[in-house]
Amino acid sequence: MVRGRSLSEALAGRTLLTTAPFAANGEIPGLGRVPALSDAAFALHEGEVSDLVETADAYYLLSPFEHTEAHVPPLAEVRDRVLADARRERAATAAKERGTTLRARAAEIGLGAAAAELGLAVKDTGLFDRRVGSIPTIGAAPDLHADAFTLTPE
Repeated sequence: MVRGRSLSEALAGRTLLTTAPFAANGEIPGLGRVPALSDAAFALHEGEVSDLVETADAYYLLSPFEHTEAHVPPLAEVRDRVLADARRERAATAAKERGTTLRARAAEIGLGAAAAELGLAVKDTGLFDRRVGSIPTIGAAPDLHADAFTLTPE
């Protein structure tokens, strides 16, 4: 209650933002990491209204709608995400191993021959500009683009 009115009545005509749930000391959806807001929110009980919380760009009144204790979710709830993470991790490991093998073999017999041994083809992207974020035939690959300009002839 704010001066005898509910929070939504007191804020009529003003911006009222309801965020998705967030963790203590975590990022607040739509706002980012704002420790003052996070600390104030977790000091309140459900339905309580905070004092004004001042940040660099705004003032906030907070009223938590739910507190959920931290917990490890049941496997059934996160199974798909766990499987996807495991697949992604295995794929990354396999790609790194294959890249290491290719690099070592290329040092011995040349890149074209080493690629052919692995059933791969060497393709030339052509020249590309340092100021343009994409690479011809590949597209946007910021890390690869940045790495390409750190290469030396060796």
